[in-house]
Amino acid sequence: MFEVDPAESEDAELPGVNAPESSSILFNQLSQLIANQLDEYSSAGLISLSEDKNWINLDLRSGLLFDTGQYELTNDAVAILISLTEFLKQFKYPIIVEGHTDDLAINSSQYTTNWHLSSERASSVVDEMVFRGIPPEYIAPIGFSSFKPQVRNTNEFAREQNRRVTLKISKTDNVGVYDLLFK
Repeated sequence: MFEVDPAESEDAELPGVNAPESSSILFNQLSQLIANQLDEYSSAGLISLSEDKNWINLDLRSGLLFDTGQYELTNDAVAILISLTEFLKQFKYPIIVEGHTDDLAINSSQYTTNWHLSSERASSVVDEMVFRGIPPEYIAPIGFSSFKPQVRNTNEFAREQNRRVTLKISKTDNVGVYDLLFK
């Protein structure tokens, strides 16, 4: 569930290879938060955490956050986001919130494509986190539709894995999202 690339773990001891030391601390603290407050979701495979050279990735399965075909957050989702936001707002790391769907055509009068649904879901998470205290200049939503699957969309179980929202927390601190992405 919690994955760290072994090569990066070895490189973490080399000065300047990884991002600031506080990033590893942030990952460890976020792991502890999940273990202490959100373990039931993590154990069920609804929340997972990973880290690479530049980002900490927190995946939240859509079934945990939204009803089928909807973008409004469930009560559980709000409670989870309150916990995560209370923790994350003490840091100044940019966060990109990615919305992902499966590859099935959407069957809704509210949305014409999975692009719309994935974007609305990412925006709902951003809205809640900003409402709870994340500075707006440090967070942004992006909808990816079905174009960044974790696994091939070959069956319903696989499609469930691909329907998710990912919080990508940058390891570069004290820079707004716009500056991180476009400057």
